Amino acid sequence: MDTTLTRSRPHDGVSSLGWRVVDGMVAIRRRAALGKRSGIFPYLLVVPALLLTTVLVGGIGYMIWISFHSFDSFLQKQGPWSLDQYNRLFSSDNSSYIHIMQRTFTTSIFVTVCTVALALPTAYVIVRMRSRIGRSCMIMALLIPFLMGETVRAFSWLVLLGHDGAATWATGLFGWHADTFLGKSSSITIGLLQVMVPLATLILVPGVRKVTPDYERAAQTMGARPWQIWLRIIVPLARPSLAAASVIVFMLSMTEYAIPSVLGLGSKPFVANSVQNIFFGQGNIYFGAAYSVVLIGIVAVAGLVLLVSVRGKGRRAPDIDLTVEDALVSERDLADEGVLV
Repeated sequence: MDTTLTRSRPHDGVSSLGWRVVDGMVAIRRRAALGKRSGIFPYLLVVPALLLTTVLVGGIGYMIWISFHSFDSFLQKQGPWSLDQYNRLFSSDNSSYIHIMQRTFTTSIFVTVCTVALALPTAYVIVRMRSRIGRSCMIMALLIPFLMGETVRAFSWLVLLGHDGAATWATGLFGWHADTFLGKSSSITIGLLQVMVPLATLILVPGVRKVTPDYERAAQTMGARPWQIWLRIIVPLARPSLAAASVIVFMLSMTEYAIPSVLGLGSKPFVANSVQNIFFGQGNIYFGAAYSVVLIGIVAVAGLVLLVSVRGKGRRAPDIDLTVEDALVSERDLADEGVLV
């Protein structure tokens, strides 16, 4: 007698289709389990990422390809291999494109330095905060801006910095009457800082968390001042996170589009704004591709230099451990003598 338990399946079409779906899911699950045991399953998980990367690399490769071709604007036809697009970009007749690149680069460097200077103390406060509720509230305050689009945040600053906005009202209280703060580099910098500081803080939190408070207490025992603790202990030990945050903030600032477009009122464009105008306004994808390739090259080289300069050699762990050990020994000696309770 067969004692195998079987499922009773209704005979209607909907239920039959539902059971077929369940059977198919069970079969997929069994095959996935077999894949795990055979070592193939981890590689299958990478396939979507590889496909996406292939599409992106293919797009960038095609953009580089067309940037080295001439373009007949009258016939709307691609020409042979040529450096016409790059010669046009760096010619004196198109010096405005170089000025836009310089503005983008200098503003991005300034925003990167200010962002790291503001984000590191914020990350330190979050890590060293004893109240779990307070720490959670600060992290939520950092995450809230990411719940809305960057364009929405740019238009929020448009209201604050525009005509009869909160900024003009506040400066009027101190006798400085300004019609508007829009259309200036300062307004773009403020908007970029509001976007980049929360991001950099979240990147720095894990790095600051690795800095054990014992190092700070040992330095205090040996008479170090707060600024010395920051420069000689916290900053060197957090250099990897500082390097990562600096590179990410710099790259995002260099490729920024929405904030310069909204807060700059079109008078202070970044490279991304200029590329958009070349592609869709002028309809010259070849010249726009050349400008984009130059931007990619500058971002890659400057990001690498920034990564190496910020990261540096760092401070060797044995030297720090020796300092901490000496400080702890000194603290115990002072306690034995009754100086410390």
